[in-house]
Amino acid sequence: MFEVCSKGRFLSALICAFVAIFSPTLHASSISDGFIDQFTRVMHAHPVGANTFKSEFLEPALYSADSQTFVPTEEIKALKTHLDTLAQAHTLSAYYCKYPARYLVMQSNTTDLPEPDYALCPELSPFVEDLEDISIVFAAGYMGNPASYFGHMFIKLGRKDTKLANETLNIGANVPEGENPVLYMLKGLFGSYETQYTSTSYYKQSHAYLQLEGRDLYEYKLALSEQNKLFLSLHLYELQSSRFTYYFTHRNCAYEIYRFLYALPDMADIGTKPLFYPVHLIAYLQQYNLVTGFDYTPANKTKFSQLYFDAEPATRALIKEAIAKIQAGVEVPEIAQHITKEISEALLFYAYAHLDEDVDKMMLNKIKRLRLFFSAGKAYENSSFAQKDLTERPPIMISAGFTNLGDANGMRLTFRPAHYIQTDRADDVSAGGKLVFLQTSLFIGEEILLDQIDIVDVHKSEIGKTGLYGDNELEWGLNVNYRNVYNDMGRFDDVLSASGYIGDVYFAGKNTWLQYGIKGGIRNNVASNGSMFVVPTVTMVSEQNNNVNMMISVGHEFGFYQASQQGVNLEIAANVKVNNSSAISATLEQDLFGRTLSLTYHHYF
Repeated sequence: MFEVCSKGRFLSALICAFVAIFSPTLHASSISDGFIDQFTRVMHAHPVGANTFKSEFLEPALYSADSQTFVPTEEIKALKTHLDTLAQAHTLSAYYCKYPARYLVMQSNTTDLPEPDYALCPELSPFVEDLEDISIVFAAGYMGNPASYFGHMFIKLGRKDTKLANETLNIGANVPEGENPVLYMLKGLFGSYETQYTSTSYYKQSHAYLQLEGRDLYEYKLALSEQNKLFLSLHLYELQSSRFTYYFTHRNCAYEIYRFLYALPDMADIGTKPLFYPVHLIAYLQQYNLVTGFDYTPANKTKFSQLYFDAEPATRALIKEAIAKIQAGVEVPEIAQHITKEISEALLFYAYAHLDEDVDKMMLNKIKRLRLFFSAGKAYENSSFAQKDLTERPPIMISAGFTNLGDANGMRLTFRPAHYIQTDRADDVSAGGKLVFLQTSLFIGEEILLDQIDIVDVHKSEIGKTGLYGDNELEWGLNVNYRNVYNDMGRFDDVLSASGYIGDVYFAGKNTWLQYGIKGGIRNNVASNGSMFVVPTVTMVSEQNNNVNMMISVGHEFGFYQASQQGVNLEIAANVKVNNSSAISATLEQDLFGRTLSLTYHHYF
């Protein structure tokens, strides 16, 4: 039936198996619903009207239309005519070498398209034939890049011969060099960037995440039959020549990888989601049993932080002493006499995470030599380190609860389109940091009014900081906020403010930290509280059994310019986890504008 099946080529044999399983052996003029479904999937197209679809490829290479919009039956017929023309001219390889998955869909649904001769595709065969597995990898969130606040996902291709041959297909916004950070965030939210898949070695990619940026990696190996693995590899190859529009909040790396997987005929449709984050794709993979293996690789920063804070005080003292001796020029054999293999390996994690290869070259080399004084083999496996459950608290929140604003009582409804699970404050997920965009609240009392909008609220926490040399970054924060405050006249006033924070943190116990710093900003002068303000603040945050988070923050606010006022700022918050998608919190807040008391139920999705 298929001429190349007898040639014995590995790739061609897989192609034949795929066609045998998926081909409905339809005549070219018979375009079934199944044919249309496969074709629109591989074109990354979604319906936009009656019998009309729009491809998400910016240049979809259509033959029935000049834009991204097409009628599937007309496009299939036009493409079939084009392929017949190429076949007659003996140039069909020009199409199937560039779009192998599209061609496979066309061939498996017709009876007269010839089998592809992949010997004519010198770049395609190596890309597919030595492929052992396909994985989706999640890199934890990174505060150094706005596009990576919520984490990043990429595709890993596992090769059969050697791990050094493993490569990644990565997708991210194509940002001009030197782009203004604020403009970068705004343009990313509104889809002003393009993106496409780019290839790099897995070793290089993982090194950047694990050592340079301190980001843990979570790898999900896909459960794929040989035929599905083949088809996805062909589709991934052709995707490298396609461009997309990139949005930070929905058509991002996670969404594009979902669309890549959705090209398979039996993949479930998630429907239209205005917000789509990496955690949603992870939940999708788990829900539909698409994962056959999992691997967690903690960053060196994570490894050292966990080892240091979990260690007994005497062990921490030995680590500090060893670093001090290295800095003082003590010889390596002398240092080795007073530490263990475990400490030498912990020091190696510290060096890779916190030392500069140029500035601290002497220290780095000494720590490497120090490790050689002990037996070979790892002292700690990756499984030794605690990992986060990435689906424990989904990133979108709605909440409802009782709120007392001064003398006004009512219900507060809140919608939070995005927050980052690993850097949330104690009134949410894990103690220490915060990352919120466009959180909006309504107050329903005697009247319904817009209560508050957190346009952006970022607090970069350093609660995992040891305070050792090289690991002493300051904390910082940024807040742009609108509030409706209840005044002494029984009315509500509008307050718009922008503020920044700088501070430090002190490790007070295994799950308790003290943060201290100063906040300053500007606002419109309401209730004679001043148009500028400064607030020295001390905050205690504590996390107990990953189920209860508490925070007590005390500060003294000084308002000045155009008016002068000062007073105590107080916030007490407790959050209790009910399950992975819900929690209950109680909050008391006091500042120059008054007191707020809230009891709230939160739902996450």
